[in-house]
Amino acid sequence: AAIMERLDRGEFLLAESLVSLRDRAMAQLTPPEEDPHTVAGWLINARLSGVRGNLDQAIAWSRQAIATTEQNNWPDLQAHSLMAGGRIAYSRGEFQISQQWLLKAIDIFQQLDERLLVAHCRQLCAEPLQKTGDIEGGRAQVEAACQEYLEIGDAMGLGSTHLCLSAFALTQGDLASAQQEALIAREY
Repeated sequence: AAIMERLDRGEFLLAESLVSLRDRAMAQLTPPEEDPHTVAGWLINARLSGVRGNLDQAIAWSRQAIATTEQNNWPDLQAHSLMAGGRIAYSRGEFQISQQWLLKAIDIFQQLDERLLVAHCRQLCAEPLQKTGDIEGGRAQVEAACQEYLEIGDAMGLGSTHLCLSAFALTQGDLASAQQEALIAREY
């Protein structure tokens, strides 16, 4: 929690120091592949590497986390690993991989009844779908996310999805719909 707090605050040097301390302590406890806390640490390392601009290292941490969570049947951590990896793959321009991982994360989060995370992944998945030419698939994911946010009462999520829908309308030259979605987003 302390590491994530430092990352969220932009205190990257302190976060790196805490990661180093955590890694040394974890190495003395159990083999890495047998402890979900180690995998959670790899996801922190992936995020920190991404923030630092080292996307090759970030994707390596993500791949390691995804493989380990699949082998150990840790669905919650697997879905989080896939979501993190999907974001990083997108940043690397690996849109097909991003799309595959995010869609798989959606499936797992649905099985776990994690509706907020389903909505979040759906919204994230829209961009790689759009980049691979599936504009309607991307729009459908955002619309599904919007519905999910509406049902769970997440106003910020609703505003964000309406902004995404506005962007989709703009890319298709539909200025009236883009303006309407932007106005709806402003209400949230």
